[in-house]
Amino acid sequence: MKNIFLLFIFLPFFSFAQQNVALCLQKSNGRLQVRMIPSATFQGVFSNVQFTIEADDNNLSFGNIMQATPENQYIPMEKADNEIVINGKKYQTFVGTGLVNMNVVGINKTWQANTPYTIMELMPSNINANFSIVNNVYTTASNRDAYVELNGNSRTGLITCSTNPLSNAMNLLAEWKENDAFLQ
Repeated sequence: MKNIFLLFIFLPFFSFAQQNVALCLQKSNGRLQVRMIPSATFQGVFSNVQFTIEADDNNLSFGNIMQATPENQYIPMEKADNEIVINGKKYQTFVGTGLVNMNVVGINKTWQANTPYTIMELMPSNINANFSIVNNVYTTASNRDAYVELNGNSRTGLITCSTNPLSNAMNLLAEWKENDAFLQ
């Protein structure tokens, strides 16, 4: 009887378990793309996302947010505040709050494991700058660290990719294997 009682207590936690989501940047066709890469199949409410992008060019403008359908329906994105310059680097924080389940009629979206999904794009005034999603002294002090919530559950065990590897021609792909993150 005790085992059955424990099963009913913990069953809801196991049935809604969702693994991590990687948050990455990629340059493509003069645009800066923000991508999510889930480690498991997901179809539910993409509750919240927040991240701060750092650019090594303090004179650039990040530009306007562009979103395709259905992403603009299940996770509409916006700038959290104005661009800011600190120690010669430009920062912009972005947030999104989703209230609509991804599987409703008209959206009907399912994320497949280890597949990148572009949630927004930017056309910065200098696409040749180096960009990174950062958690640093500035983001921590101002409550702007990156996080993701799926179905209201925090998935902040995420990895971030920058656009400044050894060469701008190199693309990064984040992949989850046996609960570890790998970059290709």
